[in-house]
Amino acid sequence: MTQQIFRLREMFYSIAWTTLFVELADPPQMNILAAAGARGTLHLIHPEGGVAFFECQIIRSKTVTVSSLLFHPKQCSILFCALSDGQVMGWDIGSPSPPDYNMKLNCLLTLEARLEIFNLVYSLQGNILMAACSIGVCGWIVTQEALQKKSDSLPILKFQFPRKHIQNTSEPQLVDSLVLLGDGMVGTKCALHGVIYVWDLMATLAANGEEQQLTVTPIRVLTWSNTDNYFMNMGCHPVAGLLVCGDDRGALWLYNLKEAMQVKEQTHEVQPLTILDWPDITDMNLDRNRKLRLDVYDIVVDSVAVSCTGKYLVAVTSNNMVCIWKKMKSWK
Repeated sequence: MTQQIFRLREMFYSIAWTTLFVELADPPQMNILAAAGARGTLHLIHPEGGVAFFECQIIRSKTVTVSSLLFHPKQCSILFCALSDGQVMGWDIGSPSPPDYNMKLNCLLTLEARLEIFNLVYSLQGNILMAACSIGVCGWIVTQEALQKKSDSLPILKFQFPRKHIQNTSEPQLVDSLVLLGDGMVGTKCALHGVIYVWDLMATLAANGEEQQLTVTPIRVLTWSNTDNYFMNMGCHPVAGLLVCGDDRGALWLYNLKEAMQVKEQTHEVQPLTILDWPDITDMNLDRNRKLRLDVYDIVVDSVAVSCTGKYLVAVTSNNMVCIWKKMKSWK
């Protein structure tokens, strides 16, 4: 039996897409959306079918939430769920297909970071699942064999970043955004650092040998907003070589990664390609009703995504706006 209406008390914190291949279906590809949040309940949705066909409470706690969802980039039915208490679960959702969407949620592994987790990425280079945490970045080598054996005792890797270079401080390195940049490169934003670190994952593993405490040496440092606000998530289009991150003034900072990697002086911070300032918005409905404009208060760009063609930027803001920018000329 399918369910089409969510409970009103649900508050979603994360979504993730996957494409499943369904035999004897036309077309054989089926796009599935996973969503979860404050109630610790996983929802699976088939938008084309117009149904939310699965609901399961994966954690029963009033204080623990689902903070991030991520489908495996190759094994499309495997879903990683990060919880706010530092636990990461790996699930196999099987092959649900209309009209019955019969499926069984199968738990493959449970990992423990013991730190608050904010988002997940999975690098096919090294088969490493990484989590942005309240103190640095944690990672696990999650191979297909580990998933098949349902290994729960995988060793944890802990990546440590440079201390805030503006001043000598021992503040925790809270990583509030983590993104894969292609070619084994990773982008990391540590809160309050005012920069974005670009580093080589495999080179970092090689340099640290068998150690589980890994020191990250950035190969590039990108200048970003010197804000005190947290949790502004980056977006990236590796093929186009474009990295984007919003700030707490409604602006988008755009970086040309190909140009950044060509900078000879690694000691110098790389400046953004451009900064798209918040536009002047006219809302006739607000003007007629003499209501305050939504951009009267600070506008925090919570998250940015780049379309698969690299032609559009989409940002969501703290004042419930979805903003779309269209590329009119080359980023170069």
